[in-house]
Amino acid sequence: MRRQHRVLFLILCVAGIAFLTLSTAGCLGGLFAGAYSVSGRVTDKDDPAAGVAGAKLSFGRFGTTTTDAQGNWSKDKLKGQVQISIAKEGWDFAPASKKVTGPSTTVSFVGRFCDYMGLSLGAKWEYELSIDITGVENPTVVEPTQASQEVVRVDKQDARTLFYIFSESEEPQLPDGIDAKSLLAIMTNPEYTAIVSRKGDNYYDLTHPDQEESEDHLIMEVPLSVGDTYLGLTVEREETVTTSAGSFTALYCAGESDEGTGHAEAEAWFAPSVGLVKATSVFTDSELPGMVMRMELELTSYTP
Repeated sequence: MRRQHRVLFLILCVAGIAFLTLSTAGCLGGLFAGAYSVSGRVTDKDDPAAGVAGAKLSFGRFGTTTTDAQGNWSKDKLKGQVQISIAKEGWDFAPASKKVTGPSTTVSFVGRFCDYMGLSLGAKWEYELSIDITGVENPTVVEPTQASQEVVRVDKQDARTLFYIFSESEEPQLPDGIDAKSLLAIMTNPEYTAIVSRKGDNYYDLTHPDQEESEDHLIMEVPLSVGDTYLGLTVEREETVTTSAGSFTALYCAGESDEGTGHAEAEAWFAPSVGLVKATSVFTDSELPGMVMRMELELTSYTP
């Protein structure tokens, strides 16, 4: 009797193994079948013809791969739905991930180098400018006006990159005897297209593309730290500043200058990878005793 029980037990075990084998064959077959490959290219937003080398693409449990010198990449043996994420230090990608469910040769990404000044093709800053004049017979509070700057062209050369910036601004209505254009030029350069040259760790403000970089045109050397200069102002500390565009960790800079009969005291808040987020200036003129003009520029939006 005991022997019969052992035989029956063995039969049930064999039957169970056979059932499991048959029932899982399809699953296991699916696990090892249907693999596919994907490939694509990662390009530079500022120079679409150039590839981004050294970008890392992650495929979850299927591992990673890295772009070659031309920005090309490929990955095989993927199965099912896979989310591809991309990253590279100092770069921003939009979107930062994509999903694939089958073979493709066109899974591409576009990256933007996280420029210290926030410069990239199409980057745009919008500001609100307010002016308050006191110490005159008829004190004036000028209605806030709008100003904007946009990178309209990027020219990558061997040793430098030129960013062409188009600036626009509404001209505020000021009392007679005060030159609005000259005052606005100090803060926003509203009347002409400026050129910023990025050469190594230095940024320069140029008036034309053939101009050579010099200390006279230096905007700053990056990264900024306490004691450095930004637009001729001294970096004094790091602090949080809030505008209608959001809150930013910024470098607070301050300084003063004289030109002719005029005296100016300026403050600026510069946020790395964004740019100028706020600035204030106080102007006096010995030819206009008692007159004090305060200008404030505040970032309302920034589009990388």
